[in-house]
Amino acid sequence: MPELPSLSIIIVNYNTADLLPACLDSVMAQRDQWQKVFVVDNNSTDNSVALIKQSYPQVELIDNHENVGFGTANNQAAEQSKSDLLFLLNPDTILQPRCLVAMREYMHQQTQVGLGGIRMITGSGHDHDTIEYDYPGGHYSKGLFAALPGSIAWVLGAGMVVRKEVMDGICGFDEQFFLYGEDIDLCLRIRKAGWAIGFIPEAVITHLEGQSERNVDPLSVFEKKMKAEVQFLSKHYPINMQRKIGRARSIQAAWRIFCLSCLPASRHQKQRNQMKLYQYKIAFSLYRSIT
Repeated sequence: MPELPSLSIIIVNYNTADLLPACLDSVMAQRDQWQKVFVVDNNSTDNSVALIKQSYPQVELIDNHENVGFGTANNQAAEQSKSDLLFLLNPDTILQPRCLVAMREYMHQQTQVGLGGIRMITGSGHDHDTIEYDYPGGHYSKGLFAALPGSIAWVLGAGMVVRKEVMDGICGFDEQFFLYGEDIDLCLRIRKAGWAIGFIPEAVITHLEGQSERNVDPLSVFEKKMKAEVQFLSKHYPINMQRKIGRARSIQAAWRIFCLSCLPASRHQKQRNQMKLYQYKIAFSLYRSIT
């Protein structure tokens, strides 16, 4: 049997000391499948760094003294890795058996794939939607990306394996994306470089979604995601297409705002509708700015 490509694992951590042990224990259980494990800590204020030093001395710790963002932190570890493959993994995850060998086998066989997404399940065993076949504003942008390799546009960034040569070739993550949007941007740039995006259903992780920013106000998280999408549009789309998408999205948001303002609702529904109303107002303001 031919030798499989070597693998390093990169975990970016920010105040998830309560989740790290389960993640790292599942990684250690598949010790024969990886060369190195990097944890990049983005200036956590909990005991994450002490935990790693005391309980996981085999981990290569990069201890940042400021929160440099998700993409930058991944780039720091990727530059130090000598492995053929890099598995970018969130700390709110647990590897299932044979996850790592499945991705190594897949990337060995699928030589046209530059980056592969994996199957993710919730704590209750339900599947996440981890594959997307369109980019934001897909109705308008289909023709823009139709000639790119493969049919998958992008995969969820909580767990994805990428070739080291591909990361080096495109200079890693765009560090202008601080948090959110960087996975979409990375996948698009990889496709533009001539590689396909793949999916590895045999490589499975449990993903406790939303734990990375569980202590952040939900509206703030929503606004960050919307800003990242607008940033992605402004980077990759021609201005006339940005304006069409911005006009369509702002009209849609305005209609939703009107409907929610007029709807009679119970006390519970009022609270839920109020949250939606705030979200649509954020979306309206951001998309209106590019029309």
